[in-house]
Amino acid sequence: MLAYSYQQNVFPLFSELKNKTNEGYQTVSKRALPLTGAIYFAVSIICGLMFGANLESSVLLSIGEARYGANDDKIFWEAYICQVSFMLVIMCHIPFIFFSAKEALLITVDEWRRQSISNALWHKL
Repeated sequence: MLAYSYQQNVFPLFSELKNKTNEGYQTVSKRALPLTGAIYFAVSIICGLMFGANLESSVLLSIGEARYGANDDKIFWEAYICQVSFMLVIMCHIPFIFFSAKEALLITVDEWRRQSISNALWHKL
């Protein structure tokens, strides 16, 4: 029991698993780490191809300046995706006023996938 509570405190992801075992956590880790590595690798390749020698030390500085074409008059469509993605991250994580919206979205996704609230209410009735 001590190991279980230790894992819950150190690894918050562990408490969110359906199957709260070490094997379940290993399965999630084995899937998540290669996916994370692939995302980082893909972003680095895309940024190298988009910006080339003009790549700044921080990719975020280069996103708004990503232009191509004969007269550098067109903006990469990937730059728009990056800007919208960062806008969503900032909206959901920095201001605390958006905490309730983020929580409501996560509860909706949880209800859609696992129906945990519906099942809990059904068992209480």
